[in-house]
Amino acid sequence: MTQKIKVSELHTFNPFDYLHDAADFGEYLRVMLEENDIESIQQTIVRAAESEKMVAMAQAVGISRETLRQGDTAAAQKVCAAFGL
Repeated sequence: MTQKIKVSELHTFNPFDYLHDAADFGEYLRVMLEENDIESIQQTIVRAAESEKMVAMAQAVGISRETLRQGDTAAAQKVCAAFGL
């Protein structure tokens, strides 16, 4: 018999659990740019500010946590530029 899983028992997917370095984050961001989903890009940058791993990486390329938290178009442009996108 197959065990049923309740949706309420599933964990929320967090892509940042699978992004281990700048290359991973850059690729994730590149895919979002291909989809031309500006709102998702901005949300991703705000979520990146919540991830210690991504904050350390952003600081390594000269972007502050505050810039990430802004999540506006200027922040998105700075992050994309830092990753050569």
